[in-house]
Amino acid sequence: MPTIDLTVCTPSIPGRGAWLAQAIASVEAQRVKPLAHVIRVDGPGGLPGVVRARRALAEIVGTKWMAGLDDDDVLLGYHFETLQTAMENEVGDVIYTYDASGQGTDLTNFSTAQLVEFFDRDNCVPVTACIRMEAFSRVGGWSDEGFDPDTHLYGDGPCFAEDWDLWRRMAAAGARFVCLPVPTYHRRDGAPHRLIDQARERHRRREGQ
Repeated sequence: MPTIDLTVCTPSIPGRGAWLAQAIASVEAQRVKPLAHVIRVDGPGGLPGVVRARRALAEIVGTKWMAGLDDDDVLLGYHFETLQTAMENEVGDVIYTYDASGQGTDLTNFSTAQLVEFFDRDNCVPVTACIRMEAFSRVGGWSDEGFDPDTHLYGDGPCFAEDWDLWRRMAAAGARFVCLPVPTYHRRDGAPHRLIDQARERHRRREGQ
């Protein structure tokens, strides 16, 4: 079975065992398999708990690449097969695909300045992106610094998720973002996504004041 120098990291919280099992099964069904899949079930929920889990998982990664997989997402069988060549050729520091809807934004040809400007107002890169660990470590990894638990925003917003915050910092550090515009994973409507939608709406209301 072909493998790739990659660790998949899945944070979860108690009570989501059925979804977690499906996420695990989607990794096991890959045509090209990661070298490792590490999982941490932690509580309570909310962004600080997720960041704590992601940070603990990242600390045990021993591969060149890392990818996230939330327990409410599932990978299509050719997800890592699609990413393999780009990763082995190191064409970027963050390499991502589209979800099953086939919709997304291709940042491949964006300059550093354009990436910084984009991430200051929006995010299109999923947590399933493959991240080169050297570039990840260079910016300090996952962080909840500046996160306001009352508004669910980093600082004044509009950033409301730890992966978006990571992309902002990596872009500012000159990381290369590469998109393969192929639908390779399915995002389900779980509680974390509803929290994100609520945070987005709070920011919109605040901006309208």
